[in-house]
Amino acid sequence: MSRPTPSGAGALQWLHRRRHPVLVALVVIAVGLRLFRTLVSPGYQPTRDFENGIIARSLVAGQGYSMDGKPTAHKAPLYPLFLAACYYAVPDEQLPVPEHVDGYEVRRDRTHRLVLLIQSIVSALIVLPIYLIARRAFGFVHGICAATVYVVNIPLLHHHLHIERNTFDMLLASLFVYGFLEMARRPSARAIAISGISSALALLSNGAMAAPIFLCQIWSVAAGSEKSLRHRLVQQGAVYAVIAVLLSPWIIRNYATFNKVIPFTSNFGLELFLGNNPRATGGHFDASLTPVTTLPEDVQSAVSGMDEVAKYKYLQQLAVQYIIDNPLAAAKLRMNSFVQFWVGEIHWSSFRNNPNRRKHFIADTIFVLLAVAGIVMTRRGRHVRWYFVAFLLGACAPYVMTHAGGDRYRALTGPVLTICMTVFLICAVRRLLPRPGGRSHEISGREVAQRSSL
Repeated sequence: MSRPTPSGAGALQWLHRRRHPVLVALVVIAVGLRLFRTLVSPGYQPTRDFENGIIARSLVAGQGYSMDGKPTAHKAPLYPLFLAACYYAVPDEQLPVPEHVDGYEVRRDRTHRLVLLIQSIVSALIVLPIYLIARRAFGFVHGICAATVYVVNIPLLHHHLHIERNTFDMLLASLFVYGFLEMARRPSARAIAISGISSALALLSNGAMAAPIFLCQIWSVAAGSEKSLRHRLVQQGAVYAVIAVLLSPWIIRNYATFNKVIPFTSNFGLELFLGNNPRATGGHFDASLTPVTTLPEDVQSAVSGMDEVAKYKYLQQLAVQYIIDNPLAAAKLRMNSFVQFWVGEIHWSSFRNNPNRRKHFIADTIFVLLAVAGIVMTRRGRHVRWYFVAFLLGACAPYVMTHAGGDRYRALTGPVLTICMTVFLICAVRRLLPRPGGRSHEISGREVAQRSSL
């Protein structure tokens, strides 16, 4: 006697056969929602008053990769190069009077609109790696549901509005998470290429990606399907080779400019100092000390005349000395950074005066809590639970060491948190729905594919 088919099997088979059109439709819907969000919001940040924009305009002006007329490695090159391409393709046409939104001066020019348009498309494309990760980890149903949840996930509908690398970080992080998951399940030349290229581009976008990439690689080796540990290590060595090849032009440029090996960025000492000094809070507002002119007078006088690398090294020494002299205070700052990384800045007075910030805080906190619940409730693919935990801890580690706060820093965790939240939602729905005959009729993506081929 053949096993009775659950009532939803036919719909799942139909959906599985048409998964490619469905994914295309989800991407189109995601683009539409993000473009609508772009049109109804004037934007959050100006196009030229931040380091990425300064470097990009220096490139367009023929001054090389520099800030204030001096060579720099302060920012990783991927996003400034993207901005430079936009600034070169569509020169500025500033409005006569800049708009002011939430304290920011917003320049609504053609360049700004082009950047936001491209970032809306990049943000929508994250649907695809989210589907691939969730399908590989939990099955077809989870893949489609996670992709759908991402499209309408309110806390992630505004990252493309920042003239920052957030959207690129999210896309590249989701790609290397998928790549290393494939390396563990079905190692192949394709998986090596996806892992290596996405990891290299992620590092060229944000040097803080080194920690989650390393932890994902460790998990991939430990959970690999290859019986021989030697084979798994050789495969990861191939990934490192791809990363080294793609990073080499940037490293060579930095060595020729500063006579020092700088694989990612030069600003680690500055970031460490911002979160470890007597005036630090452990949150996002510590970044107000970034310009040298805002540093304490004794520090300003000490770093005057130094080049970028020497200045940041000196600030790193100050930060390390502060940690040694004040271990309890430094530990408190780190705990504060950890909390603020996940739920954002907590300033109740500003919440009372800024309803928009209050809404963002509530939505982000609910999002993270549901994702944590999804990790706890994961039963299928328990080993994948630890993969996600390793990635999330690796993603927050560099910011917790320095300073954190606000969802902008947590943007790169958005795709994985979305998948975890989807796991919770599916588990909750299954527990609420009645189970025919007292049994759960869960159908995996593989079983759906087998049935649809009959």
